[in-house]
Amino acid sequence: MGYSLSEAITALVKYSDMEKQGKATLNDLNHIFIQLGKGIDDGLVEGDEFSLLCKSLSEVAEKQSIGTRIYYWSFLAKITKDVTYFEKILEVGLNNLHGLSASFLRWQYLVTSFTDSRLTSEKTRHLSDEIYKKAFDEIYNHFKQHLTFIPKSERCKNYCIVMTTQFLSIGHAPTKAVMGRCRALQDSLGMRTDIICTNEFMSWVRAVPYYMSIIGNEDARLRETNTILFWGNLYGFYSPNVPMPDIVEISQILNRIRREKPYFIVQVGGDSITADLCSKLVPVLTVPTVSTSLPTTYSQFMSSYGKLTESHYMEMDKRGLERERVIESPFTFETMEHVETYSRQFLGLPENKLLVCIIGNRLDGEVDSDFLSMMSKTIQFDVHYIFIGQATAVEKNVAKFGSLMKHCSFLGFRSDMMAVVECCDLYANPKRIGGGTSVVDAMSKGLPAVTLRYGDVYVSSGEDFGVDTYDEMVNLISLYAQDKAFYSEMSEKAKARAEEMLDTNKAFSKIIHTMLDSPLFL
Repeated sequence: MGYSLSEAITALVKYSDMEKQGKATLNDLNHIFIQLGKGIDDGLVEGDEFSLLCKSLSEVAEKQSIGTRIYYWSFLAKITKDVTYFEKILEVGLNNLHGLSASFLRWQYLVTSFTDSRLTSEKTRHLSDEIYKKAFDEIYNHFKQHLTFIPKSERCKNYCIVMTTQFLSIGHAPTKAVMGRCRALQDSLGMRTDIICTNEFMSWVRAVPYYMSIIGNEDARLRETNTILFWGNLYGFYSPNVPMPDIVEISQILNRIRREKPYFIVQVGGDSITADLCSKLVPVLTVPTVSTSLPTTYSQFMSSYGKLTESHYMEMDKRGLERERVIESPFTFETMEHVETYSRQFLGLPENKLLVCIIGNRLDGEVDSDFLSMMSKTIQFDVHYIFIGQATAVEKNVAKFGSLMKHCSFLGFRSDMMAVVECCDLYANPKRIGGGTSVVDAMSKGLPAVTLRYGDVYVSSGEDFGVDTYDEMVNLISLYAQDKAFYSEMSEKAKARAEEMLDTNKAFSKIIHTMLDSPLFL
C-alpha cells in the first residue's frame, strides 16, 4: 500500500529537513515518489487532494536546483499526464545542460509521448528538434574539419551499409524493418550489405536524475559478432562496445566509411547522430518507423511512412526540406512465420463469439478508459476481447467496467502470437501511434481491422478500415458481428492489403531506384 496525502506530506517535510542538513539524497526522494505513486494508483490520493498535491509539488520544484527540479517535474509528468511538465523539462535541458544530457531528457520525452499523444505539443516538438540540433552540433564540431564528401565516382557501386540505433530480435518490429530492407538490398538489388547498430536508442550517456527513467534495451551478445545470419542471408555486422554516442567510436565508424566507401547508407528510424555525421561523407537515406511525423535526421533523403499528408508538407517547409528529398512510399513489413496451430478450446477462448484481438508491447500506456468504454458497448453483440501483450494495468482498469471483465481474456506476451491471431476474427486498435506490424500480421490471416484514423495502424491498414470516433467503432464492430457477408468481403480486402504491405522487396527497391535517379544523389 502506498502513501496517503498526509503520509506523503510527512515524508516530504522530513526529506526537506534532512536536505537542509545535507543528509538527504535523490534516492530518499525517489522512495517517497514511488510510495506516493503507489498511493495514487491505489486511489488513496484523488480529486481535490490530488490537485493540491500537484500544485504543492510544482511550487516546491521551482525552488530546487536544476537537477532536482527536473526530477520533480518528471514525477509530475508521470502522475498528471500534463504536457506542460515536459515543456519545462525540455526547455531547461536545452538552455542549461550539455547537449547529450539534454538529449537524454529528449529520449525520455519521446518514448513517453509515443504511448500517450496527450504528452505532445507544438512546443515539445520544437524543443525536441532544437535539442537534437544542439547534441548533433556539439559532436559535429569535433569532426567538421575532416568531413569531406566522397564523390559518387569514387564510391563502391555494389556496396551499402544499413544503420540502426537498436538491433534486438525477430520479435522486435524495428529490427524486422532493418532485416527486411537488408534482404531487399541484397536479393533484389544485388548489393553487398553490412549492418551497423549504433546503440543510440534511449542513450544514457550524460544522463541526469529522472524519475523512473527508461534506458534502451541492447543485446550485449551482438558486440562480439562480426556477421549475422537471417532469412538465409549473411551480413557483416558491427555494434560498438561502449555507450553511444562516443567521440572515439564515432571517429572509427567515420574512418570505416572513408575506407570502404559505400555507395550510400540506409538508416532505419532516424534520431542517429552517427548516421547524420556519415551523411557528410556519403548519401544517407533515412527510413521512418512511425507515421505521425517525419524522422528526425539531417540525411540527404528520407522515405515516408505511407502517403504524404498536408501536415507532412508543412513539416517539410518548417524544416526547410526540399520536397524532392522526401520519397513517398508505403512502409512495408515482414510477417512472423509460425508452425503452431491452436484451437479456441486449447487457448480457453469462447467458441461462438466474435473474437477481437488487441495486440501491443505497450498496452498499459495505450488502452485508456475511452477505449474500454467503447468495448463495453459492444459486448451485447457476442463480442469477446483478447489482449495479447503485457496488460497488467489494463486488466485492473477493465475490472472497473462491471461485466466487461468476463468478456475479456489476457494472454500476455506470446512468442506464438500468429497462432493465437489465427483463432481471432477482428483486430481492434486503441488510439496510439504504433502497432503497424501487428495489424499487418493480423490482416495477413484475414482479420479486418477497426481503427481510428490516426497512427501507424490506420496508415498500414488503409482507409477501408478507419473510423473517426469510438462511437463509429462500436457500430462497425456490431456490423462485423452480425453481417457475415460484410465480414467476408472485408476479410478478403484485409488479405489483399496485407499482401501489398508485405512486399518489401518491391517497395524498397522502388525507393532506392528513385533516390539513385535523383539529381540530388551526388
